[in-house]
Amino acid sequence: MSNIHGVGIEHFEKWNERNKKLKIKEILPLSYSQLTDFAFNRPRWALRRVFGYQFPTSAAAERGSAVETGIKLLFNRHKKSDAVEAMYRDFDANLKNVKDDYISWERNNLERLLNESWNYLKDKNLKVLDYQRKVETQILDIPIIGYTDFHFEDKETKEDYYLDLKTSKRKPSDINLSHAMQQSIYLKATNARQELLYAIIYANEIKMLPLTIKDTKTPLRIAEQIIKAMSNFLCNNKTEDDVRNSLVPDIEHWTWNYPKGNDGSLIKARKEVWGF
Repeated sequence: MSNIHGVGIEHFEKWNERNKKLKIKEILPLSYSQLTDFAFNRPRWALRRVFGYQFPTSAAAERGSAVETGIKLLFNRHKKSDAVEAMYRDFDANLKNVKDDYISWERNNLERLLNESWNYLKDKNLKVLDYQRKVETQILDIPIIGYTDFHFEDKETKEDYYLDLKTSKRKPSDINLSHAMQQSIYLKATNARQELLYAIIYANEIKMLPLTIKDTKTPLRIAEQIIKAMSNFLCNNKTEDDVRNSLVPDIEHWTWNYPKGNDGSLIKARKEVWGF
């Protein structure tokens, strides 16, 4: 039976129980990244959440996490050299045995990213309240969680606000849909100001670009629609075979070959499930 929003919570719960038994990553609680994966690359979502595949990380994904490690230490008054060492240590450890042609390139940019990100933040009169704080909310009665990069208090205004650091090789013209959903969900969960801080990698410099979401209604409406679509999908597909037969992977989509030089596990999984 669907709830008042037309969402069948029991369909999520049945798949969750099935995944628990099979020790596959559960569908609930949702996250903004799972919502975007389901909406824009459903076969890849199914490989993870239905068929139980796990895939290696990438140098680009670990770039931002490593820089955040360094920033945390600097806020906690550690020496710069210690922060840099910890940043590299995290980056190297998380990419051990990972095949990615850009590991060296990404590693070479880490200290530049840390320096410029820290230079931007250190003089803003901020008190750090938390790192990677878990936030929780519901959309259409479906639980959603996330983890904020930095939870600050402005020392002058005493205002709480949350900052998410995004490292990028391209300057965004605006906040993309995935990040807009993330920010809108976090705002709904915390009722506090959200800011995205992009650290953009250029050949000779790093530029910092702060962006604040203006329209949260549209991303939340899109999130609602994705949840409704997921509810219908889980209702209509009750077995692995149902899921397999309801999806057609786009073999030309760039994500199958990402990152460049990867171990081929994503394509191998696709072939094991769909035969091509």
